[in-house]
Amino acid sequence: MKNYEKIKINLSYRTYSLLLSDMERFLFYRGEEVNKNKFLNTLISHYYPFLQKEAKSNQEKVISTLEENNIKHTKAFLLSEQLLPYMSLKAASFLEKKKNFSLSFRPTKLTSQYLDYMEEHDLKNRSLSDYLRHLCDCYASLLPSEREYLIFYDRVKTIEDAIKEGYCIKILLDKKKVLFRPYFLTSTKEQLYMYLIGEKDKVIYSLHLYKLGDCYLSSCPSKFLKEEKEEMDKVIEKGVDYFLSEKMSIKVKFTPKGKKMLRTYWHNRPELLLEQDGIYVFEGPKLQMFNYFVQFGKEVNILYPSSFKKKLYRFYHESCVSFS
Repeated sequence: MKNYEKIKINLSYRTYSLLLSDMERFLFYRGEEVNKNKFLNTLISHYYPFLQKEAKSNQEKVISTLEENNIKHTKAFLLSEQLLPYMSLKAASFLEKKKNFSLSFRPTKLTSQYLDYMEEHDLKNRSLSDYLRHLCDCYASLLPSEREYLIFYDRVKTIEDAIKEGYCIKILLDKKKVLFRPYFLTSTKEQLYMYLIGEKDKVIYSLHLYKLGDCYLSSCPSKFLKEEKEEMDKVIEKGVDYFLSEKMSIKVKFTPKGKKMLRTYWHNRPELLLEQDGIYVFEGPKLQMFNYFVQFGKEVNILYPSSFKKKLYRFYHESCVSFS
């Protein structure tokens, strides 16, 4: 195995800023500073196998297509091998041409093994740094929940194995190591975060994947009864980030500007039940309602219920007082 020195990756501003943002979002810290080295090693060692698997799948499709056009298997394989380096990284159409920003890292032993494989099979006439830049660009093109899934794939694998085999996992919950019964790993409707739905001591929990810490497969069996599964499914249907909040309905009227905001403010938007004569009726968890409509300020008039209108008023009033 080659002994790699510090590797520098030149990046566009968009990819660079997204990587730094994910380091903070996924709590990759060493003291008060983000741990860039740990994050980049994790990204490469977790993401590269997925890219290779995808490339191999594409290669098989190319071979099949060539053979359908009367090209012998041996020649089809050799042609696909030439194409493989270009299939191992997905195209990201938004990428900027300027690469004025950079990140550096020192490879771990595991990452070094992947780098060895890259140099032998993937680089061709490209530098290792250029190949890693494309890998980071591809990562930046993924949805937030997909990026979280990849970065914490070691936890994901443990959770998925536990669910499949019917076992509990050991996790840190409320600062204590506990046995937890995992039921389902899912993302928010907007695909921003990954959540683990499960149960401990007959209490249903919805836990952020990135906040779980290390988790381990236990030998303790976990089997959910029909009634328990129904309760879990209700949580998933209701939305993992608001399932503990009681549902409510509200009736509102928007200003012209508020109507434009409604069309563009999609995050956390509750379900629209009715729109008639300029009156809108929404339904959803109370916390979701508050988080969504607090953004509108004077551009929305809460017609019903008055308790919700008063709650927003108190929030705005206390905010004004704190800034005065």
